[in-house]
Amino acid sequence: MTVVRQLADYGKDELIPAESMPTLFQGTTAQTWAALRHKGNGPVFVKVMRRVYYRRCDVEAWIGQNRKIRTDLPA
Repeated sequence: MTVVRQLADYGKDELIPAESMPTLFQGTTAQTWAALRHKGNGPVFVKVMRRVYYRRCDVEAWIGQNRKIRTDLPA
């Protein structure tokens, strides 16, 4: 049985496996997150051996940095 978690369920510095991100952010895929890492547009990540993790505080900071008021303004 798979337990679906929310971002708030993780501790501030707890490592979130990259494969959990599409579950936490509906409408995204593992490929979405890989592309964000490759382009440098996603949250800061940690790589341990060949596995990728995100810290909750880094994901929340990335969300805060990407807040927009209008869509017609340059990024």
